[in-house]
Amino acid sequence: MVHVLYVDDEECLLEICQAFLKRVGDIDVDTAASVDEGLQLMALKEYDAIISDYEMPEKNGIDFLKEIRSQGNRIPFIVFTGRGREEIVIEAFNHGADFYLQKGGEPKSQFAELAHKVRQSVDRRQNELALEHSNSLLKATLESTADGILVVESDRTITTFNQKFLQMWGISENSPVIRTEQDFLTYVQEQVTDYPAFEKPILMAAKKPQSGSYDIVHCHDGRMFRRFSQAQMIKDRIVGRVWSFRDITGQNRAELELRAACEQLAATDGELKQKYAELETSSARIRESEEKYRGVFRAGTYPLFLVDRESLAVLDLNDAASALYGYGREDILNMSLHHLSAETVQTTDEIGLVNTDVFVHFHRKMNGTIFPAEISASRFSIGNRPVFIVAIRDITRAKQIENALRLSNVKLNLLLGITRHDILNKLSALHGYNELLATSTADPQLLVMLDKQKKATDSIKKQIDFTREYDQLGVKSPQWHQVNEIAGRAYSQILQTIAFTCDTGNLEVYADPMLEKVFYNLFDNSFRYGGEITPIDLTWARAGGDLVIRVEDNGTGIPDSDKERIFEKGYGRNTGLGLYLTREILSITGMKIKETGEYCKGARFEIRVPEGNFRFLQTLTGSQDYGNQMPIFAGE
Repeated sequence: MVHVLYVDDEECLLEICQAFLKRVGDIDVDTAASVDEGLQLMALKEYDAIISDYEMPEKNGIDFLKEIRSQGNRIPFIVFTGRGREEIVIEAFNHGADFYLQKGGEPKSQFAELAHKVRQSVDRRQNELALEHSNSLLKATLESTADGILVVESDRTITTFNQKFLQMWGISENSPVIRTEQDFLTYVQEQVTDYPAFEKPILMAAKKPQSGSYDIVHCHDGRMFRRFSQAQMIKDRIVGRVWSFRDITGQNRAELELRAACEQLAATDGELKQKYAELETSSARIRESEEKYRGVFRAGTYPLFLVDRESLAVLDLNDAASALYGYGREDILNMSLHHLSAETVQTTDEIGLVNTDVFVHFHRKMNGTIFPAEISASRFSIGNRPVFIVAIRDITRAKQIENALRLSNVKLNLLLGITRHDILNKLSALHGYNELLATSTADPQLLVMLDKQKKATDSIKKQIDFTREYDQLGVKSPQWHQVNEIAGRAYSQILQTIAFTCDTGNLEVYADPMLEKVFYNLFDNSFRYGGEITPIDLTWARAGGDLVIRVEDNGTGIPDSDKERIFEKGYGRNTGLGLYLTREILSITGMKIKETGEYCKGARFEIRVPEGNFRFLQTLTGSQDYGNQMPIFAGE
């Protein structure tokens, strides 16, 4: 029997899920109406899996999942919700959910799929626990031996090793990554005295995997290892090889000391000459490396600085760095990074050079512009002088996009919360009850009524689908829009013949891709409630550093008491959402809207665009006229 805890704030769904899963025969379901109640039940009883709704009062399903995972509990967790947004799915899996299932489908198949997910996640968790137990036994066995053990696959990929092996060969966290036998050979090449002899058994084992080997390995530091290898078998199939190393240095110390003395006496002038030649070669390589470094450093497309680690004085920079800050090369060479930083506290920590991670801090250009800088630093030394290589990236535009996207997600969640979650939950419940009744009666008249009831609930679902029109609110990144093109497209969707002029020239604004819907809502508002209007005019004007776009008509106008209320959610004679959503779309990129017209003389909506979010590609004169839905430029 599988024991499951189902948490949902909808009591009817709790009953239906419990009823359907109980029919399966091997799933026992306890229910809770909130996250806190679910946690209390978990403290009293062990469960094999958890099913949780996403949106619930006080704590949602993701909060529930986080709290469970923070306790180290890896119980299978299935998110079962009416919310189907991609970001919720991604967040659920990022925090350790096993499956994500959306409500609202045909009940019988939906709960059959849910039961399948429960069994699948429980079986997988039981297999993981068995594997962890097996791996624990293997690890304990490897660590209990006095030999250094290395296990490799047939393709020479390293499978596992013990701590003794790492100690014997001096492998630490700071060592190069070793994933294969070849990586290991490369790493120990300078440690062994006779590398070809050390390499030979490993190469031979690759050619003849069924063979074994035994030899003595000599290291430059005087240690001696006895090496033994044997094929790893599963049944009759070779799947890899086990290498064993035992330190036998103490057994042969006297012999090694005698050999070292003989080698020292046997040193000749030829050996000294060879070392001198090696030194010359090494010096040439260093000079070549320095030339390559300077070439790469100067040619880099990202701004780069060479900085003294103690004083942060600039020692060198590339052309990209000079271009970013606007200073000449010689000017910056007389500065430190403190001079470029706009931070209030001027310390090494404040400018992001404490370690090699990436930091974001504010820097100042020569013209006074302050911008967010993404800073990454790499440490090394030139001689005995510790230095940084510092890479700078201007992320002004990335920050604008990031902030806009963050705000847009908030607006999207707000919109979805208006209609879908609660209604779809109720529809799921109605579908469930309908299905239970249909499978529990044979009365023809009752079945006809149940079928009509199902059609009615389907109709309700279609009626709430109007919100899908705003599904893309804030989903895509903001972009530049030419106002007269967007407004013209919006006006062409209105089935009216009232004259419309757009006097914005080549004005562009940085806004959400749903900007067209903003203008459509404003035009639609004029036609619905403006009465006998004759023209609609779209103009612009400066307001300090900002810009104001005006949409005006000569209709009835808006009473003073309603000028703010018209932007509230649910206010109005139609859906009550048009102007509310208009304000939300504009706010994604910092724009604001208000109604400033005079009642009985016409409505005037003013959209305030902040500095930096508008531009003019070129200067044009005249206006664009969309009267009778036929775009005409004045003067043509």
